[in-house]
Amino acid sequence: MEQRINFFKKSFQDILPEELNAEKYLKSILLTRISLAHNEEKPNVFKGIDLLYASVYIEAVIVSALLHKLNLDAEKINRLEQFTREMIRDMYYGNKALEYNYPSQLFKTLK
Repeated sequence: MEQRINFFKKSFQDILPEELNAEKYLKSILLTRISLAHNEEKPNVFKGIDLLYASVYIEAVIVSALLHKLNLDAEKINRLEQFTREMIRDMYYGNKALEYNYPSQLFKTLK
């Protein structure tokens, strides 16, 4: 599984915000997958909003890989990747700010 995930390392480097380490991110994806598939507690797994955004990044990487495979113009794909990187990063940090500034009473009752 790790080999298959590392196949997309370059794509994750292109999509992830520069402040995130792609290798560590991929390791967390692998640990999260193992944790969810085998119902095991693992350290450094994605939870909550981080799990949601990990799935968004995975989807963006898959779309990027398909566009490259279809031999679309590399410059257009690069612009799309840059736009995607900025859009997801801004949404993520906006949601993180809301999560800490405006905690939901609903989620407090679920714990």
